[in-house]
Amino acid sequence: MRDSGWISVRDSIVRANYNVRPFWDLNRQIIRRQGCLRAGISAFAIQRQTWPCKEGAVTFELLGGEGGARMNKALTQWMDEEGMADDFLKNMDWDNFDMALTTQELLDQINERFGKLFMKYTSTEVYEQAKKRRIMLYPVASPRDIVENQQLTARDFWEEVGLPEFNSIITFAGAFVKCSETPLHIRRRAPLIGEHNKEVYQELGLSEEELAILKQGNIV
Repeated sequence: MRDSGWISVRDSIVRANYNVRPFWDLNRQIIRRQGCLRAGISAFAIQRQTWPCKEGAVTFELLGGEGGARMNKALTQWMDEEGMADDFLKNMDWDNFDMALTTQELLDQINERFGKLFMKYTSTEVYEQAKKRRIMLYPVASPRDIVENQQLTARDFWEEVGLPEFNSIITFAGAFVKCSETPLHIRRRAPLIGEHNKEVYQELGLSEEELAILKQGNIV
């Protein structure tokens, strides 16, 4: 279990830092942690990822390409409806916007304007508008927000598991995917410390007599 746990941590780190090596190889630039900002998408700028709202925060990345152009136009349109879009935003050539070539100065000007829009609403209100306008944006969720998430509730994600040792029932995260022919469910609670030691030791080839000797010696 220890080895597999370390493998998972290692794999997660590799995925989160996949662009660190090429940025050094190509630009001689060392990518460092930036908190709510993101380095490594442009050689010239640091990008904001987490945006404060009137209440809470949302995650949004300014992108280029076809998908980015669609979302940036939708945000500009939303701001225009609110009377917040100035000539700077209205004249942006989003179809040719390229994050890889964007300067920090230009990015800061865009961020300042979009940031004002997000601060006008709560994270939930921004998220509802984002769904309506097909903008890839997500609220930063607290544990309570996740438990009360409408999508997770609608797909019956949460499962109640009995804990007879404590005379209680606890809500656990359920299956990561829904399968019609081979449904996944929580079969039982997680084992208590040492609960299955006897079965494990017997699978390792220890006899009842050997286990008794080990117990007498406070080894197991």
